[in-house]
Amino acid sequence: MNNRMKIIKNYLYNMSYQLLTIFLPLITIPYISRTIGVVGVGANAYTNAVMSYFLLIANLGINLYGNRTVAYIRDDEEKLSKFFFEIQILRFLLVFIVGTIYLGFVFLFGGSYKSLFIAQGIAIVATFFDISWLFMGVENFKSIFLRNVFVKLVSVGLILLLVKNKHDLLMYVLILMLSTLFGNIIIWPTISKYIKVSRFNFKDLNYKQHIKATMSFFLPQIAIQIFLFSGRTFLGIVDSVNALGYFESADKVIRILLVVITSISTVVMPKMANIYSSGDGKKIPEYLKITFDIISAATLPMLFGIIGIAKPFSGFFFGPAFNGIDKVMQIVVFEIIFIAWSSVTADQYLVATNQMKTYIKSLICGAIFNVPMNFILISKFGLYGACITAVLTEFVVFIIQLNSVRKKMNVKIWFVNVPKYLLSSLVMLGILVLLNDIWPNTIVSLILKIIVAMIVYVILLFLLKPTSLNYINQIWGKKVFK
Repeated sequence: MNNRMKIIKNYLYNMSYQLLTIFLPLITIPYISRTIGVVGVGANAYTNAVMSYFLLIANLGINLYGNRTVAYIRDDEEKLSKFFFEIQILRFLLVFIVGTIYLGFVFLFGGSYKSLFIAQGIAIVATFFDISWLFMGVENFKSIFLRNVFVKLVSVGLILLLVKNKHDLLMYVLILMLSTLFGNIIIWPTISKYIKVSRFNFKDLNYKQHIKATMSFFLPQIAIQIFLFSGRTFLGIVDSVNALGYFESADKVIRILLVVITSISTVVMPKMANIYSSGDGKKIPEYLKITFDIISAATLPMLFGIIGIAKPFSGFFFGPAFNGIDKVMQIVVFEIIFIAWSSVTADQYLVATNQMKTYIKSLICGAIFNVPMNFILISKFGLYGACITAVLTEFVVFIIQLNSVRKKMNVKIWFVNVPKYLLSSLVMLGILVLLNDIWPNTIVSLILKIIVAMIVYVILLFLLKPTSLNYINQIWGKKVFK
Protein backbone atom coordinates (compact mmCIF):
# COMPACT_ATOMS: atom_id res chain seq x y z
CA MET A 1 0.00 0.00 0.00
CA ASN A 2 1.48 3.38 -0.94
CA ASN A 3 2.08 6.09 1.63
CA ARG A 4 -0.86 8.24 0.53
CA MET A 5 -3.44 5.48 0.90
CA LYS A 6 -1.90 4.26 4.15
CA ILE A 7 -2.25 7.71 5.70
CA ILE A 8 -5.83 8.00 4.44
CA LYS A 9 -6.71 4.55 5.81
CA ASN A 10 -5.13 5.26 9.20
CA TYR A 11 -6.85 8.62 9.36
CA LEU A 12 -10.22 7.02 8.60
CA TYR A 13 -9.69 4.50 11.41
CA ASN A 14 -8.69 7.26 13.79
CA MET A 15 -11.46 9.58 12.61
CA SER A 16 -14.08 6.83 12.95
CA TYR A 17 -13.07 6.36 16.56
CA GLN A 18 -13.05 10.10 17.19
CA LEU A 19 -16.56 10.36 15.75
CA LEU A 20 -17.57 7.63 18.18
CA THR A 21 -16.05 9.64 21.03
CA ILE A 22 -18.29 12.51 19.96
CA PHE A 23 -21.45 10.44 19.57
CA LEU A 24 -21.23 8.47 22.82
CA PRO A 25 -20.72 11.49 25.13
CA LEU A 26 -23.87 12.94 23.58
CA ILE A 27 -25.49 10.13 25.56
CA THR A 28 -23.28 9.88 28.64
CA ILE A 29 -22.60 13.53 29.53
CA PRO A 30 -26.28 14.56 29.75
CA TYR A 31 -27.03 11.31 31.58
CA ILE A 32 -24.21 11.73 34.10
CA SER A 33 -24.99 15.43 34.57
CA ARG A 34 -28.51 14.49 35.63
CA THR A 35 -27.71 11.37 37.68
CA ILE A 36 -24.62 12.19 39.74
CA GLY A 37 -25.17 15.96 39.52
CA VAL A 38 -22.87 18.97 39.64
CA VAL A 39 -21.22 17.92 42.91
CA GLY A 40 -20.58 14.40 41.62
CA VAL A 41 -19.06 15.68 38.38
CA GLY A 42 -16.86 18.04 40.40
CA ALA A 43 -15.76 15.32 42.85
CA ASN A 44 -14.82 13.04 39.96
CA ALA A 45 -12.89 15.86 38.29
CA TYR A 46 -11.05 16.77 41.51
CA THR A 47 -9.96 13.23 42.45
CA ASN A 48 -9.03 12.49 38.84
CA ALA A 49 -6.93 15.67 38.66
CA VAL A 50 -4.96 14.69 41.78
CA MET A 51 -4.49 11.09 40.60
CA SER A 52 -3.29 12.35 37.23
CA TYR A 53 -0.18 13.88 38.79
CA PHE A 54 0.86 10.40 39.94
CA LEU A 55 -0.15 8.88 36.60
CA LEU A 56 2.08 11.39 34.88
CA ILE A 57 5.13 10.09 36.78
CA ALA A 58 4.16 6.48 36.08
CA ASN A 59 4.05 7.26 32.36
CA LEU A 60 7.33 9.23 32.35
CA GLY A 61 6.71 10.34 28.76
CA ILE A 62 6.93 6.73 27.57
CA ASN A 63 3.95 6.83 25.20
CA LEU A 64 5.22 9.68 23.04
CA TYR A 65 8.85 8.51 23.24
CA GLY A 66 7.83 4.96 22.38
CA ASN A 67 5.66 6.09 19.47
CA ARG A 68 8.41 8.16 17.90
CA THR A 69 11.19 5.62 18.52
CA VAL A 70 9.14 2.77 17.06
CA ALA A 71 8.58 4.92 13.96
CA TYR A 72 12.38 5.21 13.68
CA ILE A 73 13.24 1.50 14.13
CA ARG A 74 10.11 -0.36 12.99
CA ASP A 75 11.88 -1.91 9.99
CA ASP A 76 14.42 -3.68 12.25
CA GLU A 77 12.60 -6.52 14.02
CA GLU A 78 15.42 -7.23 16.47
CA LYS A 79 15.78 -3.61 17.58
CA LEU A 80 12.02 -3.22 17.84
CA SER A 81 11.58 -6.35 19.98
CA LYS A 82 14.44 -5.41 22.28
CA PHE A 83 13.14 -1.86 22.65
CA PHE A 84 9.64 -3.10 23.51
CA PHE A 85 10.78 -5.28 26.41
CA GLU A 86 13.14 -2.63 27.75
CA ILE A 87 10.31 -0.12 27.84
CA GLN A 88 7.96 -2.55 29.57
CA ILE A 89 10.54 -3.34 32.26
CA LEU A 90 10.98 0.38 32.89
CA ARG A 91 7.22 0.87 32.96
CA PHE A 92 6.69 -1.98 35.46
CA LEU A 93 9.19 -0.45 37.89
CA LEU A 94 7.59 2.98 37.55
CA VAL A 95 4.05 1.67 38.08
CA PHE A 96 5.09 -0.33 41.15
CA ILE A 97 6.90 2.59 42.80
CA VAL A 98 4.32 5.25 41.93
CA GLY A 99 1.40 2.97 42.83
CA THR A 100 2.86 2.35 46.29
CA ILE A 101 3.38 6.07 46.91
CA TYR A 102 -0.13 6.84 45.65
CA LEU A 103 -1.73 4.38 48.07
CA GLY A 104 0.21 5.97 50.93
CA PHE A 105 -1.03 9.40 49.86
CA VAL A 106 -4.64 8.20 49.67
CA PHE A 107 -4.66 6.66 53.15
CA LEU A 108 -2.99 9.73 54.67
CA PHE A 109 -4.79 12.54 52.85
CA GLY A 110 -7.76 10.99 51.02
CA GLY A 111 -10.31 12.10 53.58
CA SER A 112 -13.93 11.70 52.50
CA TYR A 113 -12.77 11.03 48.92
CA LYS A 114 -10.66 7.99 49.86
CA SER A 115 -12.77 5.42 48.00
CA LEU A 116 -12.88 7.63 44.89
CA PHE A 117 -9.10 8.07 44.99
CA ILE A 118 -8.59 4.29 45.20
CA ALA A 119 -10.91 3.73 42.22
CA GLN A 120 -9.11 6.43 40.22
CA GLY A 121 -5.81 4.70 41.04
CA ILE A 122 -6.73 1.76 38.79
CA ALA A 123 -5.56 4.01 35.95
CA ILE A 124 -2.00 3.76 37.30
CA VAL A 125 -2.10 -0.04 37.02
CA ALA A 126 -3.69 0.23 33.58
CA THR A 127 -0.80 2.30 32.26
CA PHE A 128 1.56 -0.70 32.48
CA PHE A 129 -0.59 -2.55 29.94
CA ASP A 130 -0.92 0.43 27.59
CA ILE A 131 1.05 -0.46 24.46
CA SER A 132 -0.85 1.76 22.03
CA TRP A 133 2.47 3.54 21.41
CA LEU A 134 3.75 0.39 19.66
CA PHE A 135 0.80 0.21 17.27
CA MET A 136 0.89 3.94 16.54
CA GLY A 137 4.60 3.76 15.79
CA VAL A 138 4.10 1.00 13.22
CA GLU A 139 1.04 2.87 11.91
CA ASN A 140 -1.37 0.06 12.76
CA PHE A 141 -4.37 2.13 13.78
CA LYS A 142 -6.82 -0.67 13.02
CA SER A 143 -6.00 -2.63 16.19
CA ILE A 144 -6.28 0.48 18.34
CA PHE A 145 -9.53 1.43 16.64
CA LEU A 146 -11.19 -1.95 17.23
CA ARG A 147 -10.03 -2.04 20.85
CA ASN A 148 -11.21 1.48 21.59
CA VAL A 149 -14.61 0.99 19.98
CA PHE A 150 -15.25 -2.20 21.94
CA VAL A 151 -14.22 -0.67 25.26
CA LYS A 152 -16.21 2.52 24.68
CA LEU A 153 -19.40 0.65 23.85
CA VAL A 154 -19.05 -1.66 26.86
CA SER A 155 -18.35 1.21 29.27
CA VAL A 156 -21.31 3.25 28.01
CA GLY A 157 -23.60 0.25 28.34
CA LEU A 158 -22.45 -0.34 31.93
CA ILE A 159 -22.88 3.34 32.82
CA LEU A 160 -26.47 3.38 31.55
CA LEU A 161 -27.18 0.08 33.31
CA LEU A 162 -25.53 0.66 36.70
CA VAL A 163 -25.32 4.43 37.33
CA LYS A 164 -28.78 5.59 38.43
CA ASN A 165 -28.34 8.42 40.98
CA LYS A 166 -25.81 10.53 42.91
CA HIS A 167 -24.98 7.57 45.17
CA ASP A 168 -23.52 5.70 42.17
CA LEU A 169 -20.56 8.07 41.73
CA LEU A 170 -18.08 5.39 42.86
CA MET A 171 -19.61 2.90 40.44
CA TYR A 172 -19.23 5.44 37.63
CA VAL A 173 -15.53 5.93 38.36
CA LEU A 174 -14.95 2.17 38.64
CA ILE A 175 -16.58 1.59 35.25
CA LEU A 176 -14.35 4.21 33.62
CA MET A 177 -11.12 2.95 35.18
CA LEU A 178 -11.75 -0.79 34.83
CA SER A 179 -12.78 -0.38 31.19
CA THR A 180 -9.48 1.40 30.55
CA LEU A 181 -7.56 -1.44 32.22
CA PHE A 182 -9.47 -4.11 30.31
CA GLY A 183 -9.03 -2.26 27.02
CA ASN A 184 -5.28 -2.08 27.48
CA ILE A 185 -5.02 -5.79 28.28
CA ILE A 186 -7.06 -7.19 25.38
CA ILE A 187 -4.74 -5.74 22.72
CA TRP A 188 -1.69 -7.68 23.97
CA PRO A 189 -2.26 -10.95 22.04
CA THR A 190 -1.81 -9.07 18.74
CA ILE A 191 1.77 -7.89 19.41
CA SER A 192 3.29 -11.16 18.13
CA LYS A 193 3.14 -9.71 14.62
CA TYR A 194 5.83 -7.19 15.56
CA ILE A 195 7.60 -8.50 18.67
CA LYS A 196 9.74 -11.67 18.54
CA VAL A 197 11.31 -12.94 21.76
CA SER A 198 13.77 -15.12 19.82
CA ARG A 199 15.33 -12.09 18.13
CA PHE A 200 17.51 -11.10 21.10
CA ASN A 201 19.09 -12.26 24.35
CA PHE A 202 17.28 -11.11 27.50
CA LYS A 203 20.66 -10.56 29.13
CA ASP A 204 21.25 -7.75 26.65
CA LEU A 205 18.23 -5.76 27.80
CA ASN A 206 19.13 -2.37 29.22
CA TYR A 207 16.08 -0.40 30.29
CA LYS A 208 18.20 2.25 32.05
CA GLN A 209 19.40 3.69 28.74
CA HIS A 210 15.88 4.96 28.06
CA ILE A 211 15.42 6.90 31.30
CA LYS A 212 17.20 10.03 30.07
CA ALA A 213 15.38 9.95 26.74
CA THR A 214 11.95 9.49 28.32
CA MET A 215 12.69 12.40 30.66
CA SER A 216 12.84 14.70 27.64
CA PHE A 217 9.23 13.67 26.94
CA PHE A 218 8.31 13.66 30.63
CA LEU A 219 9.05 17.36 31.14
CA PRO A 220 6.58 18.42 28.43
CA GLN A 221 3.99 16.10 29.97
CA ILE A 222 4.44 17.85 33.31
CA ALA A 223 3.73 21.17 31.65
CA ILE A 224 0.70 19.76 29.82
CA GLN A 225 -0.59 18.31 33.08
CA ILE A 226 -0.24 21.72 34.69
CA PHE A 227 -2.31 23.24 31.87
CA LEU A 228 -5.02 20.64 32.30
CA PHE A 229 -5.21 20.27 36.05
CA SER A 230 -3.77 23.30 37.88
CA GLY A 231 -6.88 25.28 36.98
CA ARG A 232 -9.09 22.45 38.21
CA THR A 233 -7.07 22.08 41.41
CA PHE A 234 -7.12 25.83 42.16
CA LEU A 235 -10.81 26.01 41.30
CA GLY A 236 -11.65 23.14 43.65
CA ILE A 237 -9.70 24.77 46.49
CA VAL A 238 -10.34 28.50 45.98
CA ASP A 239 -13.90 28.42 44.60
CA SER A 240 -16.05 25.29 44.94
CA VAL A 241 -16.62 21.78 43.68
CA ASN A 242 -19.71 23.15 41.91
CA ALA A 243 -17.60 25.61 39.91
CA LEU A 244 -15.22 22.78 39.06
CA GLY A 245 -18.18 20.74 37.81
CA TYR A 246 -19.12 23.57 35.44
CA PHE A 247 -15.56 23.97 34.16
CA GLU A 248 -15.02 20.23 33.74
CA SER A 249 -18.28 19.72 31.85
CA ALA A 250 -17.74 22.66 29.48
CA ASP A 251 -14.12 21.73 28.82
CA LYS A 252 -15.07 18.11 28.16
CA VAL A 253 -17.47 19.13 25.38
CA ILE A 254 -14.82 21.35 23.79
CA ARG A 255 -12.18 18.62 23.89
CA ILE A 256 -14.58 16.09 22.40
CA LEU A 257 -14.70 18.31 19.32
CA LEU A 258 -10.96 18.86 19.43
CA VAL A 259 -10.07 15.17 19.11
CA VAL A 260 -11.48 15.14 15.59
CA ILE A 261 -8.99 17.84 14.62
CA THR A 262 -5.95 16.54 16.48
CA SER A 263 -6.53 13.02 15.11
CA ILE A 264 -4.88 14.35 11.96
CA SER A 265 -1.66 14.89 13.93
CA THR A 266 -1.98 11.48 15.58
CA VAL A 267 -1.79 9.87 12.14
CA VAL A 268 0.70 12.24 10.51
CA MET A 269 3.30 12.41 13.33
CA PRO A 270 4.69 8.85 12.89
CA LYS A 271 4.88 9.49 9.13
CA MET A 272 6.81 12.74 9.71
CA ALA A 273 9.16 10.96 12.12
CA ASN A 274 9.81 8.20 9.60
CA ILE A 275 10.46 10.73 6.81
CA TYR A 276 12.87 12.62 9.07
CA SER A 277 14.76 9.49 10.14
CA SER A 278 15.13 8.41 6.50
CA GLY A 279 16.81 11.73 5.62
CA ASP A 280 14.02 12.99 3.37
CA GLY A 281 13.23 16.10 5.42
CA LYS A 282 12.69 18.37 2.40
CA LYS A 283 9.10 17.13 2.15
CA ILE A 284 8.21 18.22 5.69
CA PRO A 285 7.51 21.98 5.09
CA GLU A 286 4.96 21.21 2.37
CA TYR A 287 3.24 18.58 4.52
CA LEU A 288 3.04 21.01 7.44
CA LYS A 289 1.50 23.68 5.24
CA ILE A 290 -1.16 21.25 4.02
CA THR A 291 -2.14 19.93 7.45
CA PHE A 292 -2.15 23.42 9.00
CA ASP A 293 -4.49 24.63 6.27
CA ILE A 294 -6.88 21.69 6.59
CA ILE A 295 -6.89 21.94 10.39
CA SER A 296 -7.65 25.67 10.22
CA ALA A 297 -10.51 25.04 7.79
CA ALA A 298 -12.08 22.55 10.21
CA THR A 299 -11.38 24.28 13.54
CA LEU A 300 -12.54 27.86 12.99
CA PRO A 301 -16.15 26.93 12.11
CA MET A 302 -16.24 24.66 15.17
CA LEU A 303 -15.12 27.56 17.36
CA PHE A 304 -17.72 30.03 16.13
CA GLY A 305 -20.35 27.33 15.80
CA ILE A 306 -20.06 26.54 19.53
CA ILE A 307 -20.35 30.25 20.35
CA GLY A 308 -23.51 30.41 18.25
CA ILE A 309 -25.31 27.38 19.69
CA ALA A 310 -23.91 27.31 23.25
CA LYS A 311 -27.08 28.55 24.96
CA PRO A 312 -29.67 26.26 23.33
CA PHE A 313 -27.22 23.35 23.25
CA SER A 314 -26.29 23.56 26.94
CA GLY A 315 -29.93 23.68 28.01
CA PHE A 316 -30.70 20.37 26.30
CA PHE A 317 -27.33 18.74 26.91
CA PHE A 318 -26.60 19.47 30.58
CA GLY A 319 -30.05 20.17 31.98
CA PRO A 320 -31.27 22.93 34.34
CA ALA A 321 -28.72 22.08 37.06
CA PHE A 322 -25.98 23.56 34.82
CA ASN A 323 -27.75 26.85 34.12
CA GLY A 324 -25.24 29.44 32.83
CA ILE A 325 -22.68 26.92 31.56
CA ASP A 326 -23.14 28.34 28.04
CA LYS A 327 -21.05 31.39 29.03
CA VAL A 328 -18.27 29.07 30.22
CA MET A 329 -18.35 27.20 26.90
CA GLN A 330 -18.19 30.45 24.91
CA ILE A 331 -14.90 31.36 26.64
CA VAL A 332 -13.23 27.95 26.83
CA VAL A 333 -13.96 27.20 23.16
CA PHE A 334 -11.21 29.61 22.08
CA GLU A 335 -8.73 26.98 23.30
CA ILE A 336 -9.39 24.77 20.33
CA ILE A 337 -7.85 26.96 17.64
CA PHE A 338 -4.54 27.31 19.50
CA ILE A 339 -4.43 23.64 20.51
CA ALA A 340 -5.22 22.61 16.93
CA TRP A 341 -2.48 24.84 15.52
CA SER A 342 -0.04 23.61 18.18
CA SER A 343 -0.69 20.04 17.06
CA VAL A 344 1.08 21.02 13.83
CA THR A 345 3.97 23.00 15.31
CA ALA A 346 4.56 20.55 18.16
CA ASP A 347 3.50 17.01 17.25
CA GLN A 348 4.04 17.12 13.50
CA TYR A 349 7.27 19.10 13.55
CA LEU A 350 9.14 19.62 16.83
CA VAL A 351 8.50 16.15 18.24
CA ALA A 352 8.68 14.31 14.92
CA THR A 353 12.04 15.91 14.07
CA ASN A 354 13.48 15.39 17.56
CA GLN A 355 13.64 19.08 18.51
CA MET A 356 12.67 18.26 22.07
CA LYS A 357 14.48 21.16 23.74
CA THR A 358 12.41 23.67 21.79
CA TYR A 359 9.23 21.71 22.49
CA ILE A 360 10.00 21.50 26.20
CA LYS A 361 10.83 25.20 26.35
CA SER A 362 7.44 26.17 24.92
CA LEU A 363 5.55 24.03 27.41
CA ILE A 364 7.60 25.10 30.41
CA CYS A 365 6.99 28.74 29.50
CA GLY A 366 3.29 27.92 29.27
CA ALA A 367 3.35 26.28 32.70
CA ILE A 368 5.22 29.22 34.23
CA PHE A 369 2.55 31.50 32.78
CA ASN A 370 -0.36 29.21 33.73
CA VAL A 371 0.15 28.76 37.48
CA PRO A 372 0.33 32.42 38.62
CA MET A 373 -2.37 33.44 36.14
CA ASN A 374 -4.68 30.74 37.52
CA PHE A 375 -4.04 31.94 41.05
CA ILE A 376 -4.62 35.61 40.16
CA LEU A 377 -7.62 35.24 37.86
CA ILE A 378 -9.42 32.47 39.79
CA SER A 379 -9.02 34.46 43.01
CA LYS A 380 -10.59 37.49 41.30
CA PHE A 381 -13.05 36.03 38.78
CA GLY A 382 -13.55 32.45 39.98
CA LEU A 383 -14.79 30.10 37.27
CA TYR A 384 -14.35 32.62 34.46
CA GLY A 385 -10.77 33.25 35.57
CA ALA A 386 -9.97 29.56 35.04
CA CYS A 387 -11.49 29.73 31.55
CA ILE A 388 -9.52 32.83 30.55
CA THR A 389 -6.25 31.38 31.86
CA ALA A 390 -6.77 28.14 29.92
CA VAL A 391 -7.20 30.05 26.65
CA LEU A 392 -4.29 32.44 27.24
CA THR A 393 -1.96 29.57 28.15
CA GLU A 394 -2.63 27.73 24.89
CA PHE A 395 -2.06 30.99 22.99
CA VAL A 396 1.32 31.56 24.69
CA VAL A 397 2.49 28.01 23.94
CA PHE A 398 1.51 28.23 20.28
CA ILE A 399 3.23 31.60 19.75
CA ILE A 400 6.49 30.29 21.26
CA GLN A 401 6.38 27.16 19.08
CA LEU A 402 5.48 29.12 15.95
CA ASN A 403 8.38 31.49 16.52
CA SER A 404 10.76 28.51 16.68
CA VAL A 405 9.38 26.94 13.50
CA ARG A 406 9.57 30.34 11.77
CA LYS A 407 13.36 30.21 12.02
CA LYS A 408 13.43 26.99 9.96
CA MET A 409 10.78 27.64 7.30
CA ASN A 410 8.33 30.19 5.97
CA VAL A 411 5.25 29.99 8.22
CA LYS A 412 3.51 33.04 6.75
CA ILE A 413 2.16 30.90 3.92
CA TRP A 414 0.37 28.76 6.53
CA PHE A 415 -1.99 31.65 7.27
CA VAL A 416 -2.83 32.68 3.69
CA ASN A 417 -6.27 31.06 3.79
CA VAL A 418 -7.08 31.76 7.45
CA PRO A 419 -8.91 35.07 6.65
CA LYS A 420 -11.20 33.13 4.28
CA TYR A 421 -12.00 30.56 6.96
CA LEU A 422 -12.48 33.32 9.54
CA LEU A 423 -14.83 35.32 7.31
CA SER A 424 -16.87 32.23 6.46
CA SER A 425 -17.08 31.29 10.14
CA LEU A 426 -18.18 34.78 11.21
CA VAL A 427 -20.93 34.83 8.57
CA MET A 428 -22.00 31.40 9.80
CA LEU A 429 -22.08 32.74 13.39
CA GLY A 430 -24.27 35.63 12.27
CA ILE A 431 -26.73 33.18 10.71
CA LEU A 432 -26.81 31.15 13.95
CA VAL A 433 -27.49 34.25 16.08
CA LEU A 434 -30.33 35.22 13.74
CA LEU A 435 -31.82 31.72 13.82
CA ASN A 436 -31.62 31.67 17.64
CA ASP A 437 -33.90 34.72 17.69
CA ILE A 438 -36.50 33.55 15.17
CA TRP A 439 -36.64 29.76 15.63
CA PRO A 440 -38.16 28.02 18.67
CA ASN A 441 -35.83 26.53 21.27
CA THR A 442 -36.27 22.83 20.50
CA ILE A 443 -33.93 19.92 19.81
CA VAL A 444 -35.17 19.72 16.22
CA SER A 445 -34.47 23.41 15.61
CA LEU A 446 -31.01 23.02 17.18
CA ILE A 447 -30.16 20.21 14.75
CA LEU A 448 -31.50 22.27 11.85
CA LYS A 449 -29.39 25.26 12.94
CA ILE A 450 -26.26 23.11 12.87
CA ILE A 451 -27.11 21.76 9.42
CA VAL A 452 -27.83 25.24 8.04
CA ALA A 453 -24.58 26.56 9.54
CA MET A 454 -22.56 23.77 7.92
CA ILE A 455 -24.19 24.37 4.54
CA VAL A 456 -23.52 28.13 4.76
CA TYR A 457 -19.87 27.53 5.66
CA VAL A 458 -19.29 25.04 2.83
CA ILE A 459 -20.97 27.31 0.26
CA LEU A 460 -18.78 30.23 1.35
CA LEU A 461 -15.66 28.07 1.04
CA PHE A 462 -16.54 27.18 -2.54
CA LEU A 463 -17.10 30.87 -3.28
CA LEU A 464 -13.82 32.00 -1.65
CA LYS A 465 -11.84 29.01 -3.03
CA PRO A 466 -9.16 28.41 -0.35
CA THR A 467 -6.35 26.02 -1.32
CA SER A 468 -7.53 23.41 1.19
CA LEU A 469 -10.14 22.38 -1.40
CA ASN A 470 -7.31 21.60 -3.82
CA TYR A 471 -5.48 19.60 -1.15
CA ILE A 472 -8.50 17.40 -0.55
CA ASN A 473 -8.74 16.64 -4.27
CA GLN A 474 -5.00 15.93 -4.45
CA ILE A 475 -5.07 13.58 -1.47
CA TRP A 476 -7.54 11.37 -3.28
CA GLY A 477 -6.25 11.79 -6.80
CA LYS A 478 -2.60 12.77 -6.96
CA LYS A 479 0.52 13.17 -4.88
CA VAL A 480 -0.10 14.56 -1.42
CA PHE A 481 1.77 12.44 1.17
CA LYS A 482 2.97 10.11 -1.57
